[in-house]
Amino acid sequence: MKKQKNIQFDSLPMKFNPGLKKYEPELPLKKLNKEIQIKVDWKWIWIIIITLLIFIGLFYWKIV
Repeated sequence: MKKQKNIQFDSLPMKFNPGLKKYEPELPLKKLNKEIQIKVDWKWIWIIIITLLIFIGLFYWKIV
């Protein structure tokens, strides 16, 4: 016969719940403190602004 291994569980910290008037295990929750950062590629924004200024200048020069 094979021997059965005794499994030992880590005891969870107990916390008193006044609503139910009993102690319950406090389950660990993962806390993510990562903030979402948006990266802006300024090169393309400058290219768009410069091309818009050129087209507006050409359009204005054509009308006047």
